[in-house]
Amino acid sequence: MRKLPFLFAILILSFLLVSFICADLNGFFLIPTSGSIHTIGIECDTSTIAWGILHPAEQKTITINVRATGNVPVILSISAQAWQPATEPQYLSFSHDYQNQQITSTWFPITLTLTVDANAVNINQFSFNIEIVGTEP
Repeated sequence: MRKLPFLFAILILSFLLVSFICADLNGFFLIPTSGSIHTIGIECDTSTIAWGILHPAEQKTITINVRATGNVPVILSISAQAWQPATEPQYLSFSHDYQNQQITSTWFPITLTLTVDANAVNINQFSFNIEIVGTEP
């Protein structure tokens, strides 16, 4: 019979902990993210990116490796497309460190960066695709 108050206290503490973790505390919230990489004329060492959990004013970088699929070097075009929901680019920005180097059949690292605006609010989840196109110079 004495176990009942103890179990009830554990239940209440668990509820409060879950409520605290899920609460929006002055703009502090977690943003689960995901994305896909689509390539044309090149090969990439991954086809998906798990950005992880992001907070407002946070920046996350991930390095991928790409290479040309043929014997001719290529120049890349890298863009973020198909944002879901479509309004998210106002609070999120995608960038990379690629500077128009010629890409050969040797693996070449590219750092991708996702930045969350400090004023981002009410973002529960989002996704977008990264398109990387290799064309002959």
